[in-house]
Amino acid sequence: MSTQIDPSKQAAMVFKKSNKLIQSKFSCSIGVNRLLAMSLYAIQEGNFEQKGSKYICSFQASDIAQCTGVSAKGGTYYGQLKKLSYEMSNLKIFTEDFDNRSFVYMSLVTKAEFKNGVLSINFDDEAVSFLRGITQSYTSFEIQSMMQFKSNYAFRIYEWLRSKAFYFKNENRSENPHPFSIKVELSELKFIVGVLDINSDTAKKVIETNLDYPDYELAERAELDSNKDVKYSQWKHFKSRVLDQAVKEINEKSDIYVTYTNDRMKKGEISTTIYFNVEYKQDRERKEKLDKNSVIAENGVEVVLKESDQEKSATKIPDNTETVNKKVETVQVSINR
Repeated sequence: MSTQIDPSKQAAMVFKKSNKLIQSKFSCSIGVNRLLAMSLYAIQEGNFEQKGSKYICSFQASDIAQCTGVSAKGGTYYGQLKKLSYEMSNLKIFTEDFDNRSFVYMSLVTKAEFKNGVLSINFDDEAVSFLRGITQSYTSFEIQSMMQFKSNYAFRIYEWLRSKAFYFKNENRSENPHPFSIKVELSELKFIVGVLDINSDTAKKVIETNLDYPDYELAERAELDSNKDVKYSQWKHFKSRVLDQAVKEINEKSDIYVTYTNDRMKKGEISTTIYFNVEYKQDRERKEKLDKNSVIAENGVEVVLKESDQEKSATKIPDNTETVNKKVETVQVSINR
């Protein structure tokens, strides 16, 4: 049973992704992240085959090409599909639970097979808890929203920020929309987006020396010492080629607006704290609307307009102070009488 991904219906296709999976560290391509999103949707919609404890998702080659960006450009379609399948079958994640002092390195996929125009993906039985029956600590995404990202860094930073930017149940979002402040160390962010590979022997050795509080900066230093070809090792390169471009794409294509600042780096430092400011575009519009509902006249008299009267506000608010003062005097005389 293969899952059909209809481009015209992608806006209505929503899937849940475990926050633990989103916040885990792994390295892969944009094609793998898109294929994983497709698989999550298929499994949660019941479009899978179960053999024992294995979950098997199958997709038509045409749907994979449309959603993952695999095409004949830069190589044969078959060759690119083979590369994508190889990446998918080698997808390993590192996730940790500080509260329970636990961690796990896990392979998500045991096999990826292409036959008769259909790609079948076998998910490891240990990974099922990340894929199906998710009832808490998750973030919902539209297939259409995730497929529009061209940069893998934008894809990963977007879903990571979304998993952190949430309102609590007791918060009144409609009356108090607000931005979210999210901070992360640069070295850890590099492992989150896959610039650095958490599964390299060098990184794993450092991380496992202190599992209570993994030292990602030390792991990055070890990577730099053992591998001179590490990408974007300098802050200026990571900023311009990864962070700035990802933020630009997120702001243009998603439902959130992102800005960031960072601590000043001293000579010899390779890491810095990055502070993201995240605001839902819907909340920005709502806040602007609420602000327009409260207009302060020049003489300090506050005029509160009902939402339905917003369009008429230009005519309801006096343009000169003299008129306002007369109205205030009239009100005061009426009260005194």
